[in-house]
Amino acid sequence: MKKLLINIFKTLFFFDLAVISFSLLPTIKTENSALLKFSSEGFQMLFIILLTAVFIKWVEKKSIKLPSKKKKFKQVMLGLFLGIVLPVIAIAVMIATKSFKFEGINAVKQFYFWIPALLFNAITTEYLLRGYLFQLYKREYGVIASVVLTTLLYISLNSHILKMGKIYITTLIVFNILLCVLLEWTSSMVVTISVRFFYSLFSTFVLGSMSLSGGYPALLKYKYSGNSFITGGANGIEGSIIPLGIIGICFAFWAWKKYKPIPLVKNLINKIKNMKKA
Repeated sequence: MKKLLINIFKTLFFFDLAVISFSLLPTIKTENSALLKFSSEGFQMLFIILLTAVFIKWVEKKSIKLPSKKKKFKQVMLGLFLGIVLPVIAIAVMIATKSFKFEGINAVKQFYFWIPALLFNAITTEYLLRGYLFQLYKREYGVIASVVLTTLLYISLNSHILKMGKIYITTLIVFNILLCVLLEWTSSMVVTISVRFFYSLFSTFVLGSMSLSGGYPALLKYKYSGNSFITGGANGIEGSIIPLGIIGICFAFWAWKKYKPIPLVKNLINKIKNMKKA
């Protein structure tokens, strides 16, 4: 019980210190919104990396390590595929059903600030949710406890999603759980950071569908029409059933690879045959 209370204190101290500090960190004084977002996201990223290093080195005495494997390029490519496939397939279905109408391109300048800012945001979020705390709870209580903790922290960090409709809430929560699964499957935060970055790049920057702490422009002009169950209505693709279905397929594929149901079924059949012979 004492150990659990200590870990809860560590969780609250680490998470609350990070979130509170994000609002207090300095930013570059400028009227340039792109540079302002670049600097604020950059300072938050540096702070969470430093805070994580401090907790791992001095609080945990290096008994925890963040998962990282070699072959980073391969992991980034996996992140690119998974991060882009969700919104792209959703838009493709909407175009095929004539629910999505392209109307033009917004004049977005300074890509060299906006895109790195999205990357900084992805790194910050993954370090906050699936960095030190995820590994702490995995070590003490197992992976399921880590996934539950991560999900609760994600909801507390993005409480506004509770007003966005059942599909929107479910999609983002299940997406968060999928990232936990990917972390365990690949043993690399590079994959989860890449998935979050590329998904945000398309959904936030290209479509303007998912809001990330406000301030990001949308590249495309478009209109949704038709069944909101498919289009997501005012909530955009996160409110659509399509990404949720794709995430479900990803889970099914992972379970298939992880638990290998065909060999399990064959073994069960062989056991039944042997029992009959006996």
